[in-house]
Amino acid sequence: MRTRSLFLLLFWSIILFGGCAPKYRTAYTYIEPRNPQIQSCIEGCEAKRAACRERCEKAFKTCRKNAEAIGRRNYEQKLQDYYRKLEAYTAQLRRYELERDLFYGRGFYYGDGFGYRGPFYGPVWWGPSPALTLPRPVKPNLQNEILQAELKHCRVDCGCTEKFDTCFEGCGGKIIRKKVCIENCPK
Repeated sequence: MRTRSLFLLLFWSIILFGGCAPKYRTAYTYIEPRNPQIQSCIEGCEAKRAACRERCEKAFKTCRKNAEAIGRRNYEQKLQDYYRKLEAYTAQLRRYELERDLFYGRGFYYGDGFGYRGPFYGPVWWGPSPALTLPRPVKPNLQNEILQAELKHCRVDCGCTEKFDTCFEGCGGKIIRKKVCIENCPK
């Protein structure tokens, strides 16, 4: 009992105070070399980064179209499964209602759908009604299926920034990386 209480105390303290930790992000400062001949190298790096971002954007748009087709296909499959489960659930519900109506008229009834009770209110069956074992199915959502396919198959970041940083440093530039507190900062 004591270890359980300590565990719960530890768990809730982590939950409550974990959100108060400071949040940081990395800020980048690019220092270009002063040599005008190297400027063309840096301009080449910037051109490569722009081309990379454009390729990445085109690839992402193509991927989104493909993900939409995949999402629609998944939706159709899940919708068929939903209707199959709904049919089984509806049949089960009809059986439950029939048994409830039959037993209620003869002095038996379902107490809140949990257990049969006899005419003298003694338990005849304990536990949930055997007629209600299937949960009500949840209808799938097309937008959620498309979003799931996008998240699974499409990348937004193609690594253009990392490639630019490598090229920039290769040209003689310097990058200063600094962690900056953006939320819940210590004083």
